Amino acid sequence: RSSDLQEIIKFWKHSTVLDIGDSLTIPDEFTVEERKSGQWWRQLLAGGVAGAVSRTGTAPLDRLKVMMQVHGTKSDLTVANGFKKMIKEGGVRSLWRGNGVNVIKIAPETAMKF
Repeated sequence: RSSDLQEIIKFWKHSTVLDIGDSLTIPDEFTVEERKSGQWWRQLLAGGVAGAVSRTGTAPLDRLKVMMQVHGTKSDLTVANGFKKMIKEGGVRSLWRGNGVNVIKIAPETAMKF
């Protein structure tokens, strides 16, 4: 019977998750097999890359959101006008201004959540 109890404990230990409030979960730890195979660092890397790619893809919208929050009440700023203004001021690359800091912030966070 003790072997059955040990199996139950092992099952619960590896199936419990930590709720972090974002309706995402983090496993409490990697299994022995994942640690031996090196799978754990691949998962962390994949999560970090996924976070960086998603933030980079939405960076122009985040920048536009901030611009509209700052200048939206003072002028008649629309989505199209906002993008035109950003491109006029700094070219197409300006749509991603500040994205590096966002990526540095989000990559470790999403790596842990992945």
